Amino acid sequence: MLMRQLTLSCKTTSQREVKTMVEDTKPDNPHGVDKGLVAMFLRMSPEERLRANDNALRAILELRHAYKQRRTHERRSRRNS
Repeated sequence: MLMRQLTLSCKTTSQREVKTMVEDTKPDNPHGVDKGLVAMFLRMSPEERLRANDNALRAILELRHAYKQRRTHERRSRRNS
């Protein structure tokens, strides 16, 4: 999901380029650095990077909120049972 959001927010990178970058990333990187992701962000303008960051932050906050709602709902369900 995050890669899709980043791709949509980066107008200078084509889908084929992103696919190539993802395929070129080696999982055996000892430092855990996704070079393709770094390259994609370096191709972005500062405004595009900020937009991508805002999208990622929004997604994280939505997930946290949904998790808290689910936990609250489950606790209430257990108490009413």
